[in-house]
Amino acid sequence: RKRELAEKKRIEARKRELAEKKAAEEAEAMNKYAAEEQAAAEASRTMAERIEARKRELAEKKAREEAEAMEKYAAEERAAAEAARTMAERIEARKRELAEKKAQEEAEAMNKYAAEEQAAAEAARVMAERIEARKRELAEKK
Repeated sequence: RKRELAEKKRIEARKRELAEKKAAEEAEAMNKYAAEEQAAAEASRTMAERIEARKRELAEKKAREEAEAMEKYAAEERAAAEAARTMAERIEARKRELAEKKAQEEAEAMNKYAAEEQAAAEAARVMAERIEARKRELAEKK
C-alpha cells in the first residue's frame, strides 16, 4: 500500500512536472511569438516610413524639375520675345534708312531737274536776247 502511494505521488509529481514544463514551453512560445510580432510590426513601420520618405523625395524632385522646366520655358519665351523685338527694331531702322535714302534721292533728282530747267530757261533767255540783238542789227542796217 505504501508503494502504491509512493508510486501515485511520483506519478502526480511527474504530471505536475510535465504540466509545468508544458506551461513554461507555451509561455516561451507565446513570448517568442509576441517578440516576432513586435519585430514584424517594427519592420513594417520602418518600411512604411522609408516609403513615405521616398515619396516625399520623389515629389520634391518632381516639383523641382517642374519649376526648372518652367523657368527654362520662361527664359526661352523671354529670349524669343527679345529676338522678335530686336528684329522689329532692325526692320524699322532699315525702313527709315530706305525712306531717308529715297527722300534724299528724290530731293537730288528735283534739284537736278530744277537746275536743268533753270539752265534751259537761261539758254532760252540768252537765245531770245541774241535773236533780239540780231533783229536790231538787221533793222539798223536797213
